[in-house]
Amino acid sequence: ARFVMSIESNMQAMGKRYDTRQEYEVGVDDDGRIQYLNANYWSNAGCNFNEFHAPLVALHINSCYDYSTWAYKG
Repeated sequence: ARFVMSIESNMQAMGKRYDTRQEYEVGVDDDGRIQYLNANYWSNAGCNFNEFHAPLVALHINSCYDYSTWAYKG
């Protein structure tokens, strides 16, 4: 299942959009298949203990891919 909030609902629930940054390097083979991914993720929620973004992003970044050769820091 996927839950998508409108920007209006998100602003009502969270009060703001979090500052985030992600830097990545990805390598693909001649067929376009991902061979490796090195990613770094930062987020700034200020003084907010509701949720930590880095573990959530790390949990969902793989999607439906084989991520055994990926490196992720958040």
